[in-house]
Amino acid sequence: MDVYNDALSLVNTGHLANRTRKRNVGYGKNKTVETDYWEVVGIEELTTAGFYGPLGSGSHENRKDFTPNPINAVVVLHDPYKENHPHSKTMVILTNGPVNKPLKVYDGYDARSEIENSVFRESKQAWFIQRPQQNTKAGFRVHTYLTILTMALTTAYQDWMDQQDKLEKDGGYTGIRKFREKVKEENGNKLIIFDQDRYAIFDAYEVFILCGRNVLMPTGVPEKITPEDILRKYDVQME
Repeated sequence: MDVYNDALSLVNTGHLANRTRKRNVGYGKNKTVETDYWEVVGIEELTTAGFYGPLGSGSHENRKDFTPNPINAVVVLHDPYKENHPHSKTMVILTNGPVNKPLKVYDGYDARSEIENSVFRESKQAWFIQRPQQNTKAGFRVHTYLTILTMALTTAYQDWMDQQDKLEKDGGYTGIRKFREKVKEENGNKLIIFDQDRYAIFDAYEVFILCGRNVLMPTGVPEKITPEDILRKYDVQME
Protein backbone atom coordinates (compact mmCIF):
# COMPACT_ATOMS: atom_id res chain seq x y z
CA MET A 1 0.00 0.00 0.00
CA ASP A 2 1.18 3.52 -0.75
CA VAL A 3 0.32 4.72 2.74
CA TYR A 4 2.61 2.07 4.23
CA ASN A 5 5.60 3.24 2.19
CA ASP A 6 4.79 6.89 2.90
CA ALA A 7 4.72 6.24 6.64
CA LEU A 8 8.14 4.56 6.50
CA SER A 9 9.62 7.43 4.48
CA LEU A 10 8.42 10.04 6.99
CA VAL A 11 9.68 8.49 10.24
CA ASN A 12 12.21 11.30 10.68
CA THR A 13 9.44 13.92 10.73
CA GLY A 14 7.06 12.37 13.26
CA HIS A 15 6.62 12.19 17.04
CA LEU A 16 9.32 9.86 18.37
CA ALA A 17 8.79 7.97 21.63
CA ASN A 18 10.64 5.14 23.32
CA ARG A 19 10.69 3.24 26.58
CA THR A 20 12.43 0.36 28.34
CA ARG A 21 11.02 -2.19 30.75
CA LYS A 22 12.79 -4.83 32.82
CA ARG A 23 11.35 -8.29 33.32
CA ASN A 24 12.42 -11.42 35.18
CA VAL A 25 13.21 -14.58 33.22
CA GLY A 26 13.49 -18.01 34.86
CA TYR A 27 13.33 -18.98 38.52
CA GLY A 28 15.67 -19.55 41.42
CA LYS A 29 19.35 -19.73 40.55
CA ASN A 30 18.52 -19.49 36.86
CA LYS A 31 16.62 -16.22 37.29
CA THR A 32 17.89 -13.36 35.11
CA VAL A 33 16.72 -9.84 34.32
CA GLU A 34 16.19 -8.79 30.71
CA THR A 35 15.33 -5.38 29.29
CA ASP A 36 12.71 -4.86 26.58
CA TYR A 37 12.90 -1.78 24.37
CA TRP A 38 10.23 -0.03 22.33
CA GLU A 39 10.66 2.76 19.76
CA VAL A 40 7.71 4.14 17.82
CA VAL A 41 6.98 7.18 15.67
CA GLY A 42 3.65 8.94 15.22
CA ILE A 43 2.99 10.50 11.79
CA GLU A 44 0.03 12.77 11.11
CA GLU A 45 -2.27 13.33 8.11
CA LEU A 46 -1.13 10.87 5.49
CA THR A 47 -3.18 11.27 2.33
CA THR A 48 -2.32 8.12 0.39
CA ALA A 49 -4.84 5.76 2.03
CA GLY A 50 -7.44 5.89 -0.73
CA PHE A 51 -9.40 3.08 0.87
CA TYR A 52 -10.08 5.27 3.92
CA GLY A 53 -13.36 6.84 2.87
CA PRO A 54 -17.04 6.11 2.23
CA LEU A 55 -16.39 4.66 -1.24
CA GLY A 56 -13.23 2.74 -0.37
CA SER A 57 -10.64 2.05 -3.05
CA GLY A 58 -11.59 2.31 -6.70
CA SER A 59 -11.42 4.28 -9.93
CA HIS A 60 -12.91 7.34 -8.23
CA GLU A 61 -9.48 7.93 -6.69
CA ASN A 62 -8.22 9.03 -10.14
CA ARG A 63 -10.80 11.79 -10.54
CA LYS A 64 -9.56 15.39 -10.36
CA ASP A 65 -12.09 16.28 -7.67
CA PHE A 66 -11.12 13.34 -5.44
CA THR A 67 -10.10 14.48 -1.96
CA PRO A 68 -8.50 11.79 0.22
CA ASN A 69 -9.31 11.58 3.90
CA PRO A 70 -6.19 12.18 6.04
CA ILE A 71 -5.20 9.34 8.32
CA ASN A 72 -2.53 9.05 11.00
CA ALA A 73 0.02 6.29 11.47
CA VAL A 74 2.33 4.86 14.10
CA VAL A 75 5.48 3.19 12.80
CA VAL A 76 6.91 0.55 15.14
CA LEU A 77 10.66 0.78 14.67
CA HIS A 78 11.50 -1.60 17.48
CA ASP A 79 9.64 -3.80 19.98
CA PRO A 80 10.14 -7.24 21.58
CA TYR A 81 8.65 -8.99 18.54
CA LYS A 82 11.06 -7.16 16.22
CA GLU A 83 13.89 -8.10 18.57
CA ASN A 84 13.08 -11.79 18.16
CA HIS A 85 12.23 -11.51 14.44
CA PRO A 86 14.74 -9.03 13.00
CA HIS A 87 13.84 -9.85 9.39
CA SER A 88 10.11 -9.23 9.83
CA LYS A 89 8.44 -6.28 8.08
CA THR A 90 8.11 -3.04 10.03
CA MET A 91 4.65 -2.75 11.52
CA VAL A 92 2.61 0.35 10.71
CA ILE A 93 -0.58 1.03 12.68
CA LEU A 94 -3.14 3.25 10.95
CA THR A 95 -5.53 5.26 13.12
CA ASN A 96 -7.89 8.21 12.91
CA GLY A 97 -6.98 9.16 16.48
CA PRO A 98 -4.16 11.42 17.69
CA VAL A 99 -0.60 10.09 17.43
CA ASN A 100 1.30 12.72 19.42
CA LYS A 101 1.66 9.98 22.06
CA PRO A 102 2.43 7.02 19.79
CA LEU A 103 3.15 4.56 22.59
CA LYS A 104 -0.44 4.96 23.77
CA VAL A 105 -1.65 4.00 20.29
CA TYR A 106 0.73 1.04 20.25
CA ASP A 107 -0.54 -0.21 23.63
CA GLY A 108 -4.12 0.23 22.47
CA TYR A 109 -3.45 -1.88 19.40
CA ASP A 110 -1.89 -4.54 21.62
CA ALA A 111 -5.08 -4.61 23.70
CA ARG A 112 -7.09 -4.83 20.46
CA SER A 113 -5.25 -8.04 19.54
CA GLU A 114 -6.45 -9.55 22.84
CA ILE A 115 -10.02 -8.64 21.92
CA GLU A 116 -9.53 -10.15 18.48
CA ASN A 117 -8.29 -13.46 19.88
CA SER A 118 -10.32 -13.79 23.08
CA VAL A 119 -13.64 -12.31 21.91
CA PHE A 120 -13.99 -12.41 18.13
CA ARG A 121 -12.32 -15.77 17.55
CA GLU A 122 -14.03 -17.30 20.59
CA SER A 123 -17.43 -16.04 19.49
CA LYS A 124 -16.97 -17.45 15.98
CA GLN A 125 -15.44 -20.83 16.82
CA ALA A 126 -17.01 -21.71 20.18
CA TRP A 127 -20.24 -19.70 20.35
CA PHE A 128 -21.28 -19.91 16.66
CA ILE A 129 -22.04 -16.20 16.35
CA GLN A 130 -22.05 -16.59 12.55
CA ARG A 131 -25.06 -18.93 12.65
CA PRO A 132 -28.14 -16.80 13.44
CA GLN A 133 -31.55 -18.46 13.54
CA GLN A 134 -32.88 -15.98 10.98
CA ASN A 135 -30.82 -14.62 8.10
CA THR A 136 -32.18 -11.09 8.46
CA LYS A 137 -30.72 -7.87 9.77
CA ALA A 138 -32.90 -7.92 12.88
CA GLY A 139 -32.34 -11.64 13.43
CA PHE A 140 -28.57 -11.36 13.21
CA ARG A 141 -28.55 -8.31 15.48
CA VAL A 142 -30.55 -10.08 18.19
CA HIS A 143 -28.39 -13.20 17.80
CA THR A 144 -25.20 -11.13 18.15
CA TYR A 145 -26.39 -9.26 21.25
CA LEU A 146 -27.57 -12.46 22.91
CA THR A 147 -24.33 -14.31 22.10
CA ILE A 148 -22.08 -11.54 23.43
CA LEU A 149 -24.24 -11.19 26.57
CA THR A 150 -24.10 -14.94 27.20
CA MET A 151 -20.33 -14.97 26.71
CA ALA A 152 -19.92 -12.14 29.23
CA LEU A 153 -22.17 -13.80 31.82
CA THR A 154 -20.42 -17.15 31.40
CA THR A 155 -16.99 -15.56 31.81
CA ALA A 156 -18.14 -13.67 34.90
CA TYR A 157 -19.59 -16.86 36.40
CA GLN A 158 -16.38 -18.80 35.70
CA ASP A 159 -14.33 -16.07 37.39
CA TRP A 160 -16.69 -16.11 40.38
CA MET A 161 -16.43 -19.89 40.67
CA ASP A 162 -12.63 -19.69 40.57
CA GLN A 163 -12.72 -17.11 43.37
CA GLN A 164 -15.08 -19.30 45.42
CA ASP A 165 -12.82 -22.34 44.96
CA LYS A 166 -9.79 -20.34 46.07
CA LEU A 167 -11.69 -18.95 49.06
CA GLU A 168 -12.82 -22.45 50.01
CA LYS A 169 -9.28 -23.82 49.81
CA ASP A 170 -8.14 -21.01 52.11
CA GLY A 171 -10.79 -22.01 54.65
CA GLY A 172 -13.17 -19.12 53.97
CA TYR A 173 -16.97 -19.27 54.08
CA THR A 174 -18.51 -19.42 50.61
CA GLY A 175 -22.24 -19.54 51.40
CA ILE A 176 -24.86 -22.25 51.86
CA ARG A 177 -25.14 -23.06 48.13
CA LYS A 178 -21.43 -23.83 47.88
CA PHE A 179 -21.71 -25.92 51.07
CA ARG A 180 -24.61 -27.90 49.61
CA GLU A 181 -22.61 -28.48 46.44
CA LYS A 182 -19.69 -29.74 48.53
CA VAL A 183 -21.94 -32.11 50.51
CA LYS A 184 -23.50 -33.38 47.28
CA GLU A 185 -20.06 -34.02 45.80
CA GLU A 186 -18.88 -35.87 48.92
CA ASN A 187 -21.99 -38.07 48.94
CA GLY A 188 -22.41 -38.56 45.20
CA ASN A 189 -21.25 -42.19 45.37
CA LYS A 190 -23.45 -43.16 48.33
CA LEU A 191 -26.59 -45.30 48.26
CA ILE A 192 -29.27 -45.54 50.96
CA ILE A 193 -30.95 -48.94 51.38
CA PHE A 194 -34.30 -49.26 53.19
CA ASP A 195 -35.66 -52.36 54.92
CA GLN A 196 -39.11 -51.50 56.28
CA ASP A 197 -38.42 -48.99 59.07
CA ARG A 198 -34.67 -49.45 58.94
CA TYR A 199 -32.07 -48.11 56.55
CA ALA A 200 -28.33 -48.15 55.94
CA ILE A 201 -26.00 -45.95 53.89
CA PHE A 202 -23.37 -47.70 51.78
CA ASP A 203 -20.77 -46.72 49.23
CA ALA A 204 -22.14 -47.64 45.81
CA TYR A 205 -19.40 -50.18 45.12
CA GLU A 206 -20.25 -51.98 48.39
CA VAL A 207 -23.86 -52.56 47.33
CA PHE A 208 -22.76 -54.08 44.02
CA ILE A 209 -20.27 -56.37 45.79
CA LEU A 210 -22.99 -57.52 48.18
CA CYS A 211 -25.11 -58.29 45.10
CA GLY A 212 -22.34 -60.52 43.75
CA ARG A 213 -21.15 -58.24 40.94
CA ASN A 214 -17.57 -57.55 39.85
CA VAL A 215 -16.63 -53.95 40.55
CA LEU A 216 -13.79 -51.68 39.44
CA MET A 217 -12.60 -50.38 42.79
CA PRO A 218 -12.34 -46.61 43.40
CA THR A 219 -8.98 -44.96 44.04
CA GLY A 220 -7.75 -45.52 47.59
CA VAL A 221 -9.79 -48.69 48.16
CA PRO A 222 -8.13 -52.13 48.41
CA GLU A 223 -8.33 -54.02 45.13
CA LYS A 224 -10.07 -57.07 46.64
CA ILE A 225 -12.98 -56.75 49.07
CA THR A 226 -15.34 -59.58 49.92
CA PRO A 227 -18.97 -59.32 51.05
CA GLU A 228 -17.80 -60.51 54.46
CA ASP A 229 -15.37 -57.57 54.68
CA ILE A 230 -18.21 -55.15 54.04
CA LEU A 231 -20.54 -56.76 56.58
CA ARG A 232 -17.76 -56.78 59.14
CA LYS A 233 -17.16 -53.06 58.49
CA TYR A 234 -20.75 -52.31 59.52
CA ASP A 235 -20.69 -54.69 62.53
CA VAL A 236 -23.20 -57.07 60.94
CA GLN A 237 -23.45 -60.32 62.85
CA MET A 238 -23.05 -63.21 60.41
CA GLU A 239 -24.64 -66.53 61.23
